[in-house]
Amino acid sequence: MAETIEGNARRTINNEHANNPAFYDRMSKLLDDIIRFRKQQAEAYEEYLRRVADLARQLVKKATNDCPAALDTDGKRALWNNLNGNLELTLRIDSTVRQIRPDDWRGVQSKEQLIKAALFGLLQNAEEVERLFPILVAQSEY
Repeated sequence: MAETIEGNARRTINNEHANNPAFYDRMSKLLDDIIRFRKQQAEAYEEYLRRVADLARQLVKKATNDCPAALDTDGKRALWNNLNGNLELTLRIDSTVRQIRPDDWRGVQSKEQLIKAALFGLLQNAEEVERLFPILVAQSEY
């Protein structure tokens, strides 16, 4: 619609220019500025759309563009994101939890304590164990 209005304005300026050249020269310059502004805004809007589409792709993948290929599960990616990108520790925790987790461990305090003890063995920090444990509970793969 903007282009239609611009086209009609340009046609009017060209048709009426001989009647008042100074006025229509100013109007032509103003129209050029408006067109330039619209094109700049269109470029900015395209950048906005590109960034939103990139965000949507990352949300669908549940991974950022800088996510290492070794993080091939939601659980590994969740740990990595919450361990400040420490890939080695992420993979060690993932492997340990997979090896020691008992069946139906969620909600059973004695079974949860086994997992927490294994985490403490890796992290040597009780606060960090308590911070990461709910993340593990939320991951269906563990």
